Amino acid sequence: MKTAKDYYNEGVKLWKSGQFKEALAAFDRAIGLDENFAVPWNGKGYALYYLGRYEEALAAFDRAIRLDENLAHPWNGKGIALYYLGRYEEALAAFDRAIRLDENLAHPWNGKGSALRSLGRYEEALAAYDRAIGLDENDAALWHGKGNALYSLGRYEEALAAYDRAIGLDENDAALWHGKGNALYSLGRYEEALAAYDRAIGLDENLANPWHGKGNALSDLGRYEEALAAYDRAIGLDENLALPWYGKGSALHSLGRYEEALAAFERAIDLNENDALPWNGKGSALSDLGRYEEALAAFDRAIGLDENSALPWNGKGNALNSLGRYEEALAAFDRAIGLDENFAAPWHGKGNALSSLGRYEEALAAYDEAIGLDENLAAPWYGKAKLYDDLDDARLAHPCLTRTYRLSDEPTFFKFSFSLIGKYFSPLFIHRISREHPRLMTALGWLQTAGGPLRQCLPLLQFIRFIRKYPGFPNEIERLKFLGLIRYYLGDPLEAEELFNKVDDEDESDLMGQYYLIASMNASEENTEGALQFAVDHAGGLLTAESEPDAAQWYYAGHIFRIKGNYGAASTAFERAFKADEDFLSALYMRMFCQHRLNRREERNRLVKQILGKENLLIKENRRGFLGRIMPESVDLNSSGWHMPFVKYARWAEISEALNLLYDLLQNHEDKCGSLPPEISFVNDMEGCGVPDALQVWMQNEKFRAELENRKAEISKYELKELRTELKMVFPFFPLSPEKIAETDTELVIAKMIEDEGEKITGKTEAFHKLLTYCHFTDCLSAREFTFLSYFTIYKDQQHKKSGIKGYAAKFLEEISKTSFAAIVAVPVFGVSGLLTASVGFIGVYSSFSVFYEFLKTAFKGDFKDHLTYPQFKTNFLEFIQKHPGETPETFRDE
Repeated sequence: MKTAKDYYNEGVKLWKSGQFKEALAAFDRAIGLDENFAVPWNGKGYALYYLGRYEEALAAFDRAIRLDENLAHPWNGKGIALYYLGRYEEALAAFDRAIRLDENLAHPWNGKGSALRSLGRYEEALAAYDRAIGLDENDAALWHGKGNALYSLGRYEEALAAYDRAIGLDENDAALWHGKGNALYSLGRYEEALAAYDRAIGLDENLANPWHGKGNALSDLGRYEEALAAYDRAIGLDENLALPWYGKGSALHSLGRYEEALAAFERAIDLNENDALPWNGKGSALSDLGRYEEALAAFDRAIGLDENSALPWNGKGNALNSLGRYEEALAAFDRAIGLDENFAAPWHGKGNALSSLGRYEEALAAYDEAIGLDENLAAPWYGKAKLYDDLDDARLAHPCLTRTYRLSDEPTFFKFSFSLIGKYFSPLFIHRISREHPRLMTALGWLQTAGGPLRQCLPLLQFIRFIRKYPGFPNEIERLKFLGLIRYYLGDPLEAEELFNKVDDEDESDLMGQYYLIASMNASEENTEGALQFAVDHAGGLLTAESEPDAAQWYYAGHIFRIKGNYGAASTAFERAFKADEDFLSALYMRMFCQHRLNRREERNRLVKQILGKENLLIKENRRGFLGRIMPESVDLNSSGWHMPFVKYARWAEISEALNLLYDLLQNHEDKCGSLPPEISFVNDMEGCGVPDALQVWMQNEKFRAELENRKAEISKYELKELRTELKMVFPFFPLSPEKIAETDTELVIAKMIEDEGEKITGKTEAFHKLLTYCHFTDCLSAREFTFLSYFTIYKDQQHKKSGIKGYAAKFLEEISKTSFAAIVAVPVFGVSGLLTASVGFIGVYSSFSVFYEFLKTAFKGDFKDHLTYPQFKTNFLEFIQKHPGETPETFRDE
C-alpha cells in the first residue's frame, strides 16, 4: 500500500516530466493521506502554478508555510504566484524570506530579480540575477532574467550577450529568442531581430509577444503590410494585449490609412487608457485627418500621462502649427527638444513654425538640426524646399525637393504639395514618380500636375530607348555615360546617379563618371564627402600615371579638384587637357576661371584673349564654341565628339561659371580683356529641357545612317565599277579613284562643280546625283554631305527653270517622297550668323521633302533673289527650317 511520501515522489516525477495535471492528482493523493505533510502542499502549489492557476497555487504555498514556515521552497513558490498575480511588493517580501532561509538557493534570487524589475528597480534586479547566476551559471532562466534587466537599463549589447548565453544553454526556449529579438530591435538591427522573432515563433507560434515583436521589426524595415499581418496574428492570440493594437495603429498610419489607424489606437486606449503612446498615436491620426482640435486634446492627454516624453509635445506642436498658432507651436517644439535634443522631428516642426513666422534664418538652422540628427528624414528637406521656394530661390529649392522624394514613402509623399512638385520636377522625373507610385494616378491633384509633363516626356523616353540599343558607342561604359548625361540634364539625377554608379563599377578610374556621380548626388543633396575624396585620389593618380592620360581625363580631373577647392591643381589639370588637345576649348575656359580664383589677374586676362581668339576662329569656319545659347539637342557635325545631342550642352553647363565670369569681365574690363565678337550677344542663362522633336529628328538621322551603311555593304564592286565607267564619260576631269578623291575636300570640290555648271546643270542633275552616290559608297562623302549636295543640286537645277518642278528634279523628289532615302531637315549647324538650333536632322523623308519644297518656292519668290553659293544655301535652308517648323506632308500633297 502506497504512503503519502510515495504519492509525493510520484508527483515530483510527473511534474519534472511536464505532466502537471497528473502531478497535481498525485500531490492531492499524498495530502489526502496526510494533510499535515507540508512538502506535498509545496508540490501542489508548483503544479497549479504551471497550470496557470495562480490564486490556488498561492493558497497551496500558504498552507505549506503554515505547516513549516522554515522551508525555503514554499516561500519561493509563494513569491512566484504573487509575481504572476501582479502583487510585486508582496512577491519581493516572499523571495526575501526564502533567501533568508537559504541564501544559496538560486531561484529565490532569480524571483527577487523579476520582482525588482517589475517594480522598476533595475539595478537591484541586475544584482539579484548576478547573485543567482553565481549560484548556478548553467540555468538558462537566470541568464534570461539578467538579459531582461539589462534590456530595461538600455544596455542592449550586454542584454544580447546574456540572451545568447541563455540560448546556448537552452536553444528551444521561445522566450529566449524573443528576448534576443527585442535586444537586436533596440540596437537597430532589424533584419537580425526579425530572424530571432521568427525563431521564437517557430518554437511556439501561439505566443503573442514574438508576433508583436515581428510586427515592430517589419514596421521599422518599412514593410508595413507584413507588419500589419504580424500585429493581427498577435491580436488573434491575445486580443486584450494593448501593445499589438498600438503597433497595428502605427502600421496603418504609415500606410496612410488614417481612419483605420485611429480605430486601432482607440482600441489600445480601451485596453490601457493610462499608456501615453496610443494617445499620441491617436493625436497623429487625427492630425492627418485634419481634425486638429481633437488631435490637440489627444496630445494633451498623452502629456498628462507622461509629461517627460518628447513625442506628444512634438505632436502638439504640429497640431498647433496646423491651427495657425505658431508661437504656441514653437513653445511645444522647444519643450520636446528640451526633453530629447536628439529627436529630429521637433526640430523639423520648429523649422515649420519659424518659417510661418517669417524667421527664415532660424527656420533653416532648425531644419539643418533635424537633418543632422536624422539625414534620412524626408520632412525637413521638404521644409527647406518650401522655404527656398518662398524666397524664390529655385537653385536651392530643387535639390532639397529631390532629396525629399528620395527619402519619402508613398503616404508621406501624398502629403506634399503637387503644385510645388510640378513647378520644380522635369517631365522625365514626373514620369519616374508616376512609375514608382502608380497609386498617385488615382489622385486628382496629381493627374492635374502630371498630365501635361507625362505627355511631353513620351518622345524623350523613346529617345532613351533608342540610345540603349544605338550601335554607335565604342563600349558599354560610353553608352552608360551618355545615358547618364541625358538623365542628369533632363532632370532625373536619381537615375543619373544609378547609371554613373554602374560606370564606377565598370571602371572606377573614369573621371567623367566620377565627376557626374558627384554632381548627381549633389542634385539630391546627398553627402558626397566620401565619393569626392575617392575621385580626388584617382585624379591625383594622373600625375604619376605610366602613360599620358587623354585630354578628357585631365579635364574632369580639373573639375574634381575644383569641387574640392584646390584651384591650383585644377588649373594644372585644365592646362594639361588643353595641351593634349588644343580643340578642347572648355578646358581653356576652366583654366581661366581657376586663374581668377587664384587672383592671378594678368594670366586670367591673357587666357580671356586666347579664348576670344579661338571663338573668332570658329566663327570664321562657320562654327561656334560656347558663346551664345546652346540647347540640350545641339550638335555640331563639323566637330569631333559633338555629333550627339546633350554632349555639347553638357560641356556648356560644366563651364557655366567660367562663362558667367567671361561675360562679366568683357562687360566691365573690356580694356584689359577684349570684347565679344560682333556676331555674339550676351547670353548667360541656361536653357531648360530641349525640344523633343529635335531628338526624334536625330534618331531618324541615325537610322538613316545605318540604312545607308547597310546599302553600302550590299553594293557590289561590279556595280561600283559600272557606275564609275559611266561617270568618266560625264566628268572626265574628276578623279574617280577613291584614293585620289580622298586627297581632296570632296564636298567643296563637287559643290564648286555644281556652281560652275551654270544653266547646264539642268541637263546634268541626274548625273551629279550618281556622282554623289558613288562618292558616298566609296566613303568619300558623309551621309550629311551627300544629302546637302543632293538638295543643292536640285536647288541649282530649279534656278534655271522658268516654271514649276519638272524633268529629273520632279522625278527625284517624287521618288524620295516614297522611299527611305533621306533629306536634310535640320541638324543644329553653326552658320555665319551664329548657332542655328533648327529643329532638324536627317529624317525619312516624305514630311522633310515638303519643307524643302516650301524652301524652293520661297527662294524663287524673292526671299533669296541672288544665286546662293553652297555655304549660303546650307545656312539659308537651315534658317528657313527654323522659321517654318510646322510644315507637314499635306503641304506638298496640296500643291
